[in-house]
Amino acid sequence: MKASRIIPFLVFALLISSVGLACTSSTSNTTPADTAVVIPSAAPAIVTETPTSQPSQPLDFRQAMDVVLVSDPQIPNTLYIQQSKSDTFLYQSSNGGTSWLKLEGADIAGTPPEVLNQFLLRATPSFLRSIFTLDRETLMLTVNPSDPNTLYAVDETGSNLIVSRDRGVTWESAGVLPNPAFPEMSALAHNPLTPDALYLVTGFGLAKSTDNGKTWLEIGTGFPKAGPAPYYYPTLIFDPTSSNTLYFNDPLYGVYKSVDNGENWVELPRPEPQEVVCLSIDPQNPDTLYMVFKYGAGIYQSTDGGKNWTKTALNLPGADVHYLTFDSQTLGTLYAVMGSGDVSGFYKSVDDGSTWSEIVTDLLP
Repeated sequence: MKASRIIPFLVFALLISSVGLACTSSTSNTTPADTAVVIPSAAPAIVTETPTSQPSQPLDFRQAMDVVLVSDPQIPNTLYIQQSKSDTFLYQSSNGGTSWLKLEGADIAGTPPEVLNQFLLRATPSFLRSIFTLDRETLMLTVNPSDPNTLYAVDETGSNLIVSRDRGVTWESAGVLPNPAFPEMSALAHNPLTPDALYLVTGFGLAKSTDNGKTWLEIGTGFPKAGPAPYYYPTLIFDPTSSNTLYFNDPLYGVYKSVDNGENWVELPRPEPQEVVCLSIDPQNPDTLYMVFKYGAGIYQSTDGGKNWTKTALNLPGADVHYLTFDSQTLGTLYAVMGSGDVSGFYKSVDDGSTWSEIVTDLLP
């Protein structure tokens, strides 16, 4: 365990002990009942201005171990990528990765909330300051999926939820958090299919609000509570077709699944000991999942919602895959970022991964 990860947790523990907070652990071996997948009606497209930024210099993704690649939920062939969580910019492609524009500041703030929130889950305070005009320090932030002007954030104390209804220009109190939340060790997220539902992950576990943070209920039977080692950039992943189904991923604690809005959780089998760098859900068939493991440990596929996993290379030219994502609007289309030697680059498949072609871009080497 690196000292940089232990020290923040010790500070966190001292703070909790000083205010006299306590938690009660609860576990369950009961598997949540299967729920029917309800496909919601299509949300209205979000129109944004074309960014004015110019293409970047090529990036070498052989050095990028924490890249994130996101597909636009409304517009085919539109992708967003961030090379590292320390970056304060994104890149956008509107032609399936062939060409890219560098996004900074207001251009990032104008991306669809469903896209932006995936990057905000791992955002640093400097990234937040670079894209929003914030009149106060915020530790983490999420955008209301139904109203891009409304932002919810954890204030500088880690104990309060604040809200802005003018994209960060002014803020007001939205309530007190059930447990303190701190960068790197916590997560604040909206469910994109139920915009009034907020989820908060802290060292005490999971809490949920259904009234935009006014009141909170601690939930999550079977949800992993952080032990001596804290969470490290914990991530909530929402099924794009069912508001009831969500996943939790943390490098140390593994991957978990809930099919009842976070009330109950089961740990999914993890066939490799390495960190799961991304969990990809097929938007056309949400029972099909892919786990991508760090350090080239491989890709595993599940066709039964995560109960069983089979190692698959997806016919990619190498094992060192940094990220894998589906095109949300184009059936059978996947994108992969490779990061090893001669096959380092950006790849696309239009037949569910049976065959791949390398995309020559102005972004990747």
